[in-house]
Amino acid sequence: MSLKTIMLALMPGEDDPLPDIVRPTLELSERFGAHLSVVIGAHEVKPGIVISYAPVVGYLTEENARRVGRAQALAEEIRRACATHGVSASSTLVDGTFDDMLHGFARHARVHDLVVSATAGEDEMFQGSMASALLFESGRPVLFMPERAGGPYPFERIVIAWDGSAQAARAVGDAHAFLDLAKSASIVCVTGEKDLSRAIPGAELAERIAHHDVEVSVADLPLKGSVAEVVLAHAQSVGAGLIVMGAYAHSRWRQLVLGGATRDMLRTTRLPVLMAH
Repeated sequence: MSLKTIMLALMPGEDDPLPDIVRPTLELSERFGAHLSVVIGAHEVKPGIVISYAPVVGYLTEENARRVGRAQALAEEIRRACATHGVSASSTLVDGTFDDMLHGFARHARVHDLVVSATAGEDEMFQGSMASALLFESGRPVLFMPERAGGPYPFERIVIAWDGSAQAARAVGDAHAFLDLAKSASIVCVTGEKDLSRAIPGAELAERIAHHDVEVSVADLPLKGSVAEVVLAHAQSVGAGLIVMGAYAHSRWRQLVLGGATRDMLRTTRLPVLMAH
């Protein structure tokens, strides 16, 4: 199983340099020989109740044009970087209101094998909303890269957070391309957080994962702090380059709200995390 189409979801910053996650995403696309679709957002500022005040309307028009221009400039810079790496690439702009923009990201994600996005950075509220839209509206796996992505990430050692749920199973299924690259996989079952008595045990999953010709181990670890803390500590101890886990939601308001373990992982991880719902 391989990845043939990868989508990178981005919001341009105020600075000129390329976002840190661009380089490892290019390397990933190059490794799989995948086409990279760069989808860049430009959040439109609406005038609201001051619509009749001409100076404000004029300023907002200029600001919105500046945001679109910044997104287009970033897209062009990424296309040049892709050409340098020999990566096939295209770019798309999604704009409009905050909600329209998020739905636009999710719509484009649906036709790709994998989506790459940043974890929670300086704008944690936006990144949380972006993560919710991509995870729960696209139906596609999302690889979250740390905001300050160091890389390169060899993905030779993978940690799988396993609780026997449908979400975890979906994540493992969507990670097959990465398992084919890996040399080892460590399955982590965190005990004490939920009832796992009826779940498929990690040892049974390990038998299936072994067919990918990787060395597999299973660790049953007690809950200390949060699930994210336990998984991240184990990933660090085994020198993992990727964490695979299911994504969860608690409720729906205007959009789905990330579950505790999902939110904590995106806030604190220094490793790429592949999530699926």
